[in-house]
Formats: sequence, structure tokens, C-alpha cells
Amino acid sequence: MRPARVFEHGDCDASVPRYLENKMSYPIRTDRMALVVLLFLFFGYFAIRADSQDFTKSNTQKAYFQNKYRGMIDKIEGQGYLQIKGHIKVNISKMADSDKQSRAISIAEAFLKEEAAILEISDLNDFKRSSSLDGKGNLYISYKQLLGDLEIEPCGMPYITLIVGSDESIISLYADVVPVSAEMRKASLMNTITKEESMVVVERELNSHATTTTFQITSSEKYFSSRSPYIIWHVSVRGGQKPWVYILNAISGEIIRKRQNSWYGCE
Repeated sequence: MRPARVFEHGDCDASVPRYLENKMSYPIRTDRMALVVLLFLFFGYFAIRADSQDFTKSNTQKAYFQNKYRGMIDKIEGQGYLQIKGHIKVNISKMADSDKQSRAISIAEAFLKEEAAILEISDLNDFKRSSSLDGKGNLYISYKQLLGDLEIEPCGMPYITLIVGSDESIISLYADVVPVSAEMRKASLMNTITKEESMVVVERELNSHATTTTFQITSSEKYFSSRSPYIIWHVSVRGGQKPWVYILNAISGEIIRKRQNSWYGCE
């Protein structure tokens, strides 16, 4: 999928003589149809497998919370994520000098630490906390998932949000967590190419093709992926009809893939 060639691809069939079109169309269509079917089956298998794993995980989580907090949950749903509405009471030690907001944060974190295993939180320190109080005395507490100082799969936006009500019960929970593997933690300790170097790699790739199209690198962002090679440079390029996205291995500097796209995708 080279930028210079994508826009020229439609010209490839122009050289086929018209009298050969009918003779060639049947086998070409058959081959293409077979390829489409094979690709559909291949990717469909992994999609179904992923959905099945999410379904099993979600059902396990739902059953766990419904049994443990019986009578405290009004609604529970989700597949691949977890959302709970209710009034979950969490016991914490009394803190004489703490204000209401500090107590609400302590309640939220006591809950997350107690339920870390079922929520697949390996370390609460991997989450950056923020909070805000509404006019009714409810505290909204959000935890954005990071590894080091890098976001994990930003398009999926893994995070946790809890609302601790004025009665000091958890009235809402939303959890979408990426399990952090040992391989991801190992990768976090490795040196990576710089932002400038990632842009140079893409610039060299663009300059290696003869084209009249002008390309401009608009951004380069580094983040963690749950899949190898785990640390990714996401380099956006504008030129032609649509923006281009280059995905680089941030450790080796190798271009993993490139595609035309208009949104910030996860790899």
C-alpha cells in the first residue's frame, strides 16, 4: 500500500485489450471471490473468538458482582466492558480529619483495590486519577490507563469511572481495562526512537517513491498497544485524497504497516 501507487492502481486494467476483457473476467472474478471468502473466514474466526472471550469475561464479572453485592446493584451490563448502577457500600476506616471528597476518593480506591483481580487491574498506579464534584454532592472519579507516561490504546480509551454519591456509596461504575502483560512491562523499559526519528523514517519512505503528490507529516504520537511490539509510533501524513497513517515499531523503527485512514486507530 504505497501512497504513490494507490492512486495509480485504477489505471492497471487500462492496458488490457477490450477483446480479452470477457475471456479474463470470469477467472479473475472467481479468484477474487475465493480470496474474499478466505479473508472473511480468516478474520471472522478471530473476531468470533475475541467476541466469545469478551462474552465469557463479561458474564464472569457480572455473576461475581451480582453475587457479592446482592441487593446493592440495580443494573449491570456490558460486553468487553463493565457498567454497574446501584448503591454499593464499601467499608473503610474512619478518618477523623478527612473531608468528604477525600473520603469519596478513599472509598473508590478501596473498592478498586479489593476488586482488582476481577477487573484485571494489575497495578492501580498505572491509572491517572482526576475528580470533580457536582451540585448534588456526587464525586465523579476517573482513572485513565497509562503505562509509564504513555497512553494504552488511546482510540479504545481504556479507563475507569466511578461516581461516589453523597451517601458515600458507589452509585455508578464503568470499567474498560486493558490487562497489562509482563511483555508490556518489559517493553516499557526499552529504549525507543524519538519523535523526530519516527518522522524521518516516514519521510524517507515517502521520498523513496516517484510521485507528483505532495505529502505532509502532520503528527507523530507514541502509545502502548496490547499486542507486540507493544510500543507504537503513530505517524499521520496528509496528501492525496485521504490522510495516511504509518504504524512504526517504536523500539526498532521499522514500519509495521501503512494505510489510508481518517481516524486515530489502535494497533
